[in-house]
Amino acid sequence: MNINDKYKKIESILFIKGSLPTSTKELSSILDMSVEKITPFMNEYIEMLNKDESRSLTIKAFDDSYKMVTKPEMKNVIKDFVKIKFNNDIKLTQPMLEVLTIVAYAQPITRVEIDYIRGVESNSTIQKLMAVDLIEQGERAQKVGSPWLYKTTKYFLEHFNKKELNNLPEFNDYINNKQLEFEIIENSNK
Repeated sequence: MNINDKYKKIESILFIKGSLPTSTKELSSILDMSVEKITPFMNEYIEMLNKDESRSLTIKAFDDSYKMVTKPEMKNVIKDFVKIKFNNDIKLTQPMLEVLTIVAYAQPITRVEIDYIRGVESNSTIQKLMAVDLIEQGERAQKVGSPWLYKTTKYFLEHFNKKELNNLPEFNDYINNKQLEFEIIENSNK
């Protein structure tokens, strides 16, 4: 198999997997290469993609796995497209609402902290919220690995008709109201 065929296979597999990473072991099997040769081969390929200014996609390495991502300079193009596509009428799914609530009330917060609170992986949900400009990456946390800190955007305030974060309902009041609603519903079912 020539090198261009290997590149095509890599791109096809990473595209199909979407936000799910592909391990070096999987790539080794697909490319018929030893696991030891995958990392240097992928590093070389990623460098080539990053240098090619005509490409909007690149590959990002995560520990011993890889996934296809858009290059950082494409962020505004994607945001503009998503705003046009949704025409400012953003449909928030349950996972998006969960992550957005966590970020709004606990910001700045890392992805790992969000995952811990939710009990599930939140990377794709975070990416969707960033694509519709409701949350953004802030600074890096002063923790091991320097993870990104996520926070709400100005558009978040505009979308929810709030002047500032202090105008959000008190979280404890919200929880108490939800508990009261639950108790009323539960008592009416008896």
